[in-house]
Amino acid sequence: MNFVVERPFFVASQCGNGVKDNGETDQDCGGPCAAGQKCGNNKLCSVASDCTINACSSGRCALLSPPTLVGKPPGTAQWGSSSIAAGDFNNDGKMDFILSEYHNYRAELFTGDGTGVMTSLSTLNTANHPAYGAAGDFNGDGNLDYVAVSDDYGYLRLFQGSGTGTFTLTYDQNDGKRKATVIPADYNGDGKLDFAVSYYADNKVYLYIANNANSFNSPGIFAVGSNPRKMASGKFDSDNYADLVVINENDGTISILLGKSDGTFGTATTISVAASINTVAVAKLNADNYLDLILTVPNTHSLSVLLGDGNGNFGTPNTFLAGGNGPSKIDAADMDLDGILDAVVAFDYSGTQQVGVLLGKGDGTFYPATRFFALTYGPAHITAVKVDGDNRPDVIVTGGDSYTIFLNTGP
Repeated sequence: MNFVVERPFFVASQCGNGVKDNGETDQDCGGPCAAGQKCGNNKLCSVASDCTINACSSGRCALLSPPTLVGKPPGTAQWGSSSIAAGDFNNDGKMDFILSEYHNYRAELFTGDGTGVMTSLSTLNTANHPAYGAAGDFNGDGNLDYVAVSDDYGYLRLFQGSGTGTFTLTYDQNDGKRKATVIPADYNGDGKLDFAVSYYADNKVYLYIANNANSFNSPGIFAVGSNPRKMASGKFDSDNYADLVVINENDGTISILLGKSDGTFGTATTISVAASINTVAVAKLNADNYLDLILTVPNTHSLSVLLGDGNGNFGTPNTFLAGGNGPSKIDAADMDLDGILDAVVAFDYSGTQQVGVLLGKGDGTFYPATRFFALTYGPAHITAVKVDGDNRPDVIVTGGDSYTIFLNTGP
């Protein structure tokens, strides 16, 4: 008698078919695949056992390890310390910064020693009530220069840096109009730094286009929303001209101004975000390589993200709780060195001032801040920049008559 032995029929593993199916929490991992194929960092998950790191937080494989920020003793400045312009102003390879001092009608250069210790080196006469200052190489000599605008009496001044920490006033304009922010960038693609200025009492942005090393054309004037204050620049579309985002404080909107080759902006696009929006950072917050926006919304203790499409358009604001009360100032940096940008936020609410980090997920969303580091004054400005030599972004916060450097020591 002949017997036929049937061989078992095997179905190809569903855990390697390149599709998220059959209960997997992400493509080919987690769920029924977790026994042999767990999900990597930032992949979707339901429980910790879905993940290679055995940690699932807010539906993502992530081991939340916010960095530790070790605050140096607050540095002494003059009353009304506000904007920070960071850079190497004396060409020694170490990070310095210029701090605008509103009530003393000046800006002050602090030079760094590479460990977080700063020393006052020189001052710049910015005239009455400097509201904001920014750094850039305006004359192409390889040394950082400094441009400042004043809140009162309309001053706009450009100081040429020597590369040794001293400066010479080379551009001095006074049109009597109140200004809030100045943002240098190459707005017409000619390789020279220009600058845009928010004229908050006029509801306008003025664009100053460079025509040689230290001179600028008469400004173009562009209408935006009500009470334009903080601004930031970036290339929001596919051309070679810098663009601008403007916060209109009185109406809860932002204006998008796209740069053109002739040194002008197109008509502003207005986007409603939320009442009380305060500051904005421009960064690539998801994986599409386009610039996005993240804003603080202090009144609702929230942040709001608008994802860019690379054509100058931004999506519907995604507003979410920040994890702390009264988020007021913001910057973006990869604080935990995982290749994903995080949000660095200064909080100010009901007498409590502190700094926190919201770790990014890489998809335009963030984990709420869970660790906070105390300030002794109301924050006026925050920036994330490498102050010491360990390759981690550190944090500088200003306010009152002080500044504080927080060294990022890792998780």
